[in-house]
Amino acid sequence: MRKVIAMIEVDDDKAIEEDVGTIEYFEREFGWLADSGIYLQSARILDDDDKDDAKAIELADAIFGP
Repeated sequence: MRKVIAMIEVDDDKAIEEDVGTIEYFEREFGWLADSGIYLQSARILDDDDKDDAKAIELADAIFGP
């Protein structure tokens, strides 16, 4: 197995329509990839306006570049 880091955006409005949280919605929708051998190991929401997430966002931006 190889690890892949990806930046993924989730439309919160769709999660709200389904009456679930953002991560729960993402895990559910991501699940169909398991048939292809792609598994979600962990997920976390990073908010631009949360100072504790600022460093993680900065590092992710550095990894993926401009």
